[in-house]
Amino acid sequence: MTIDAVLLTWKATDWDYSALQERLEQFAAGETIQRWSCGNTKNIASGTRAFLLKQGTGPTGIFGAGTVVSTPYEDDHYNESKRALGKKALYVKVQFEHLFDPSKGGIKIDRDALQTIDEKLWNSQGSGKSIPTSILNKLEDLWGQKVTPTEFRLPDEIDSKKTYPEGAQKTIS
Repeated sequence: MTIDAVLLTWKATDWDYSALQERLEQFAAGETIQRWSCGNTKNIASGTRAFLLKQGTGPTGIFGAGTVVSTPYEDDHYNESKRALGKKALYVKVQFEHLFDPSKGGIKIDRDALQTIDEKLWNSQGSGKSIPTSILNKLEDLWGQKVTPTEFRLPDEIDSKKTYPEGAQKTIS
């Protein structure tokens, strides 16, 4: 089963805000590719659309979006106490196009708006939930209304505004 989009989550009681703050600073410094827990979901392919949902207390909703650039892999658990017990977690790498601070007005699509799209998906307890295509289209529309679009190009894509002679070589780094 192919997943078109995935809902990744962050909850301050599971993963400390200071760790999220570090990720936000890295993003602001240009480190757009970051690992994120995908719960127990193993069938996420590179190229899958990803949205980041803040759960828990206070304002909740979508505060980031990007594209998955790795298949799921196992590593030490993100939760310090679970990591100390030797537990592992499943992660994907996401190239974020937008990542906002949820504690500073960064929730771009709040819980009420999400509820108008679907009543159940946003109640998911874990990360890595598949977003059905019917919901994804509505979510993308809402997201597009809330954030300024950025030109986002994968490393193997060429600039469509330039012309290249037939047989031209390109270097991908």
